[in-house]
Amino acid sequence: MISAIIVNHDGEAHLGRCLESLEGSGAEVLLVDNASRDGSLALVRERFPGVRVFPQEENLGFAAANNLAAAKASGETLLLLNADAWLEAGALDLLVAKVGDAPDIGLVAPRLRYPDGRRQFSWSPARGFVGEVLQKALNPFEAQAWVHGSMARWVARLVGATWYTAACVLVRAEAFRAVGGFDESYFMYVEDVDLCIRLEAAGWRLAQEP
Repeated sequence: MISAIIVNHDGEAHLGRCLESLEGSGAEVLLVDNASRDGSLALVRERFPGVRVFPQEENLGFAAANNLAAAKASGETLLLLNADAWLEAGALDLLVAKVGDAPDIGLVAPRLRYPDGRRQFSWSPARGFVGEVLQKALNPFEAQAWVHGSMARWVARLVGATWYTAACVLVRAEAFRAVGGFDESYFMYVEDVDLCIRLEAAGWRLAQEP
């Protein structure tokens, strides 16, 4: 089983499209609502009654909210999906197949695109001065195919391990729990960098399914 985890905070404008993209996937869908003040909860309860909703009285942050849902998830794999992102048809099947290719793959990331179709970075060089300089150099060329290709990733790995953004990743539940999930001392941002570093340190491989 796949458990899809969505963390939401005032995401009513995008949340419907996100949840629609999971319909028919067979995934268990868990949504942690971080004290939204808009109509997010009403939207979910009216249009998506099968979603397991965990409303919070305060904003727990991205890391803690994902951990909360992961602890309640039943799936062998966890799809972490931002509330303002959505899956294209067939994407989830490809991610699942990639994880199934090798038992040492702990996390697989898809190609990300902006709504107008332009490419978006789903990966970055390891943190540190050289990695930051390299990412700054690549940013102006984000729409170009070559900066997303294997050669660019190989060059990036010369400065350290590549990490993938948690905007959309499929994580093996065993791997996620083995490293203790996200570090909740990160309220939002950088928690995905840290997770990738700890997964690789524990012997899990990170992969991309473009």
